[in-house]
Amino acid sequence: MSYSCPIKSLTKPPKHYFFGFHDLLISNRRSDRLLVLQVDEIHHPPYSGQGANIGFIERESGIFHKVGQTVAWNFPQGSRQQWIGDTHLFVVNNRIGERWAAQIYDSDSEKMIEELPESVHTMCAKSGLAFSMNYSRIQRLGGYGYIGLSDTYSEEAAPSKDGIYRQNIYTKLCSLLISLQEIAACQNDSSLDRSRHHYVTHLSLNPSGTRLAFLHRYRLPDGGEMTRLMTIGANGESPRCLLSGFLSHFDWKDDETIFIWGRANQTASKLRSNLLLRNKLVASIIKYLKSPLRKMLRNTKLLNLSFLLVSDFETPTVSKVAEELITEDGHPMFYPFNRDWIVNDTYPDHDGYRTLMLYQFSKNNRIDLGRFKMINELPEMNLINEIVQDIDPRVLKDFPLSQYAFTRSGLHCDLHPRWLADGSGVAFDSIHEGSRQVYLAEIGTYL
Repeated sequence: MSYSCPIKSLTKPPKHYFFGFHDLLISNRRSDRLLVLQVDEIHHPPYSGQGANIGFIERESGIFHKVGQTVAWNFPQGSRQQWIGDTHLFVVNNRIGERWAAQIYDSDSEKMIEELPESVHTMCAKSGLAFSMNYSRIQRLGGYGYIGLSDTYSEEAAPSKDGIYRQNIYTKLCSLLISLQEIAACQNDSSLDRSRHHYVTHLSLNPSGTRLAFLHRYRLPDGGEMTRLMTIGANGESPRCLLSGFLSHFDWKDDETIFIWGRANQTASKLRSNLLLRNKLVASIIKYLKSPLRKMLRNTKLLNLSFLLVSDFETPTVSKVAEELITEDGHPMFYPFNRDWIVNDTYPDHDGYRTLMLYQFSKNNRIDLGRFKMINELPEMNLINEIVQDIDPRVLKDFPLSQYAFTRSGLHCDLHPRWLADGSGVAFDSIHEGSRQVYLAEIGTYL
């Protein structure tokens, strides 16, 4: 491994530890406690009823404090555990009875003190508003969901009673913010083909908590998947689609601008959504033309991908960022005290190394902090048929079981860097020392 800043292992084997995604602060305001999940094994995706220990580690000593257990988790996004503002309380998703819900824990007493009727994906502690979605549907359609409960609306492509949910964590009042039927119809007539099942993922509030961004996804006639970047007011007003096509990880730069990896030109995505492609004759012709068409479009740069700045307006503007410096998808998170900076990572290169980096917008400057190697181990396959039994067969048709088993296991360990709340460093998950652990990059000299 090579580092340009001090790297400290915060957790140690033999247990495995991880936090999950890149869009949540891992630490409390003092940054002396960091939320983590603890598991015994990482060689297969979670099976129904498999528990992960909930807790936090002390930054200085690395001591793990177990406070509970959850069965609502996955390796890429954890259990969406997150601190409630500047308090010593945190929320974590779990199964309560026959629904995905959430629990509030007190890190001082190390006890569970409250249950919430809905799960929590993202929240604003000031307003008390939390937002979530149907994790069983996400699981069924191949996303980062939870296993163990069936999708109530599995027969509906775009249900009117399922979608994005809003709850107040203080009053426990819940409501449907917007339905999948409304999301599918928003600026998107071609998506209403009933054979395509819709879902939402990657919910994220802007810094002031007034608007919610999310990715709307559904399968295409050619076997691919369409992604739309959408936003809606926290009060349910002004839903809008900002961009569609190949779109991936993102974060809010400010209250009106989203930083996202994707394709600025939407010509190809519009062609792929055309209902004519459902015609068998047309589809068979396109099958043979796909490769030369892709080469032709690549030569015109219409298929080029980059990070983009997208304005959250009725008529959004789109501009490319760091085209020559950041040339692949990553998991960005803005520095909470100066949003001119992000921390970001890469997927493994041809030698298996992931790169951790900083990027400064005003100077168009990238600083690599370290490279961390993946391990060359294969997932266990003995439980895979049980694990995928609720996944839509049409998804598995395009998603080989071995690939699913690896990408949903703990072996596939993206760095998913996220800032400490006090800005003193970046915590990330890594597997480069042979087990899955949480590390800290101390980057104070750069900021």
